[in-house]
Amino acid sequence: MAAPALSTDLNRGTRTRVLTYTQSGANDGNVDFELHRPLASLSAQLVGTLAAGTVAIQGSNDNSNFVALPTAVSFSATGIKSVATADLGYRYYRAAFASMNSANSLTLTLVAKMLV
Repeated sequence: MAAPALSTDLNRGTRTRVLTYTQSGANDGNVDFELHRPLASLSAQLVGTLAAGTVAIQGSNDNSNFVALPTAVSFSATGIKSVATADLGYRYYRAAFASMNSANSLTLTLVAKMLV
Protein backbone atom coordinates (compact mmCIF):
# COMPACT_ATOMS: atom_id res chain seq x y z
CA MET A 1 0.00 0.00 0.00
CA ALA A 2 1.28 3.42 -0.88
CA ALA A 3 0.25 7.01 -0.44
CA PRO A 4 -0.51 8.92 -3.65
CA ALA A 5 2.73 9.38 -5.58
CA LEU A 6 3.88 10.94 -8.83
CA SER A 7 4.78 8.20 -11.29
CA THR A 8 5.33 10.27 -14.46
CA ASP A 9 5.70 13.94 -15.38
CA LEU A 10 6.10 14.32 -19.14
CA ASN A 11 6.06 17.20 -21.59
CA ARG A 12 4.33 16.33 -24.85
CA GLY A 13 5.56 19.05 -27.14
CA THR A 14 5.83 22.63 -25.93
CA ARG A 15 2.23 23.10 -24.80
CA THR A 16 1.12 19.85 -23.15
CA ARG A 17 2.14 18.36 -19.81
CA VAL A 18 0.99 14.93 -18.63
CA LEU A 19 1.21 14.00 -14.93
CA THR A 20 0.34 10.54 -13.61
CA TYR A 21 -0.24 9.72 -9.95
CA THR A 22 -0.81 6.30 -8.43
CA GLN A 23 -2.55 5.42 -5.17
CA SER A 24 -3.24 2.06 -3.58
CA GLY A 25 -4.84 0.94 -0.37
CA ALA A 26 -6.39 2.99 2.39
CA ASN A 27 -3.85 5.81 2.16
CA ASP A 28 -5.20 9.33 1.97
CA GLY A 29 -3.08 12.26 0.92
CA ASN A 30 -2.58 15.23 -1.33
CA VAL A 31 -0.36 15.66 -4.34
CA ASP A 32 0.38 19.21 -5.43
CA PHE A 33 1.58 20.37 -8.82
CA GLU A 34 2.49 23.75 -10.28
CA LEU A 35 1.32 24.93 -13.69
CA HIS A 36 3.28 28.13 -14.18
CA ARG A 37 1.92 29.02 -17.63
CA PRO A 38 -1.65 30.06 -18.49
CA LEU A 39 -3.88 27.08 -19.26
CA ALA A 40 -6.08 26.36 -22.25
CA SER A 41 -7.47 23.22 -20.59
CA LEU A 42 -6.96 20.80 -17.72
CA SER A 43 -8.51 17.34 -17.70
CA ALA A 44 -8.28 14.37 -15.37
CA GLN A 45 -8.82 10.66 -15.89
CA LEU A 46 -9.18 8.25 -12.97
CA VAL A 47 -8.83 4.53 -13.71
CA GLY A 48 -8.49 1.41 -11.60
CA THR A 49 -10.46 0.17 -8.62
CA LEU A 50 -12.17 2.77 -6.44
CA ALA A 51 -13.97 0.76 -3.76
CA ALA A 52 -14.52 3.85 -1.60
CA GLY A 53 -13.26 7.40 -1.32
CA THR A 54 -13.03 10.54 -3.40
CA VAL A 55 -10.42 12.34 -5.43
CA ALA A 56 -10.98 16.10 -5.74
CA ILE A 57 -9.06 18.69 -7.74
CA GLN A 58 -8.37 21.88 -5.78
CA GLY A 59 -6.65 25.18 -6.66
CA SER A 60 -4.32 27.70 -5.01
CA ASN A 61 -2.37 30.79 -5.98
CA ASP A 62 0.08 30.65 -3.05
CA ASN A 63 0.75 26.87 -2.80
CA SER A 64 -0.51 26.73 0.79
CA ASN A 65 -4.21 27.70 0.85
CA PHE A 66 -5.99 25.23 -1.43
CA VAL A 67 -9.73 25.55 -2.08
CA ALA A 68 -12.32 23.55 -3.96
CA LEU A 69 -12.68 24.81 -7.53
CA PRO A 70 -15.72 27.06 -8.07
CA THR A 71 -17.05 24.39 -10.45
CA ALA A 72 -16.20 21.30 -8.41
CA VAL A 73 -14.19 18.48 -9.98
CA SER A 74 -14.46 15.40 -7.79
CA PHE A 75 -14.37 11.67 -8.50
CA SER A 76 -16.36 9.11 -6.51
CA ALA A 77 -16.06 6.64 -9.39
CA THR A 78 -13.60 6.19 -12.23
CA GLY A 79 -14.00 8.37 -15.30
CA ILE A 80 -12.86 11.51 -17.09
CA LYS A 81 -13.55 15.10 -16.02
CA SER A 82 -12.42 18.53 -17.15
CA VAL A 83 -11.83 21.69 -15.17
CA ALA A 84 -14.18 24.48 -16.24
CA THR A 85 -12.55 27.18 -18.35
CA ALA A 86 -13.41 29.79 -15.70
CA ASP A 87 -11.42 27.77 -13.10
CA LEU A 88 -8.13 27.60 -15.04
CA GLY A 89 -6.61 30.69 -13.43
CA TYR A 90 -4.83 29.00 -10.51
CA ARG A 91 -1.07 28.56 -10.49
CA TYR A 92 -1.08 25.48 -8.22
CA TYR A 93 -3.42 22.53 -8.26
CA ARG A 94 -3.86 19.60 -5.90
CA ALA A 95 -5.33 16.14 -6.23
CA ALA A 96 -6.80 15.38 -2.81
CA PHE A 97 -7.32 11.67 -2.11
CA ALA A 98 -9.74 11.19 0.82
CA SER A 99 -11.48 8.30 2.60
CA MET A 100 -9.60 5.71 0.54
CA ASN A 101 -10.41 2.01 0.95
CA SER A 102 -7.88 -0.82 1.34
CA ALA A 103 -9.15 -2.33 -1.94
CA ASN A 104 -8.33 0.82 -3.95
CA SER A 105 -5.76 0.74 -6.73
CA LEU A 106 -5.92 3.95 -8.73
CA THR A 107 -4.14 5.86 -11.45
CA LEU A 108 -4.93 9.56 -11.91
CA THR A 109 -3.71 11.13 -15.15
CA LEU A 110 -3.82 14.91 -15.55
CA VAL A 111 -3.39 16.55 -18.93
CA ALA A 112 -2.60 20.28 -18.89
CA LYS A 113 -2.63 22.17 -22.18
CA MET A 114 -0.95 25.56 -22.05
CA LEU A 115 -2.06 28.63 -24.01
CA VAL A 116 1.46 29.59 -25.10
